[in-house]
Amino acid sequence: MPAESSLHLFRGLLREIRKMHQTASSMQATRTELYNRFDQHRQVADPATLHRLRLDAQDILTFLHGNRRHKELEALYSPTKDITDSERIGLSAKRVGLALPKLANVE
Repeated sequence: MPAESSLHLFRGLLREIRKMHQTASSMQATRTELYNRFDQHRQVADPATLHRLRLDAQDILTFLHGNRRHKELEALYSPTKDITDSERIGLSAKRVGLALPKLANVE
């Protein structure tokens, strides 16, 4: 089980890295660093140390996944940054099922 859970974490981190990076060069640099970190701790035999390392890797994986998911949801549900305050208020009202009254131009 210990090798499987480490391998599972490693593969999960590689998946998140692939989804996170836009350019191949930045992805390769991060992947190389990940390989080096896992290789550096390959010979660790102390169960307490292994458990701590796995928890750290799981925390990083959870953070990366949550951060990516947050960005996806923000892009999906946030209005664009180029709208005026009144347009933003109108979109917010529509989002919760309300409609703002049409204001008549009084001259």
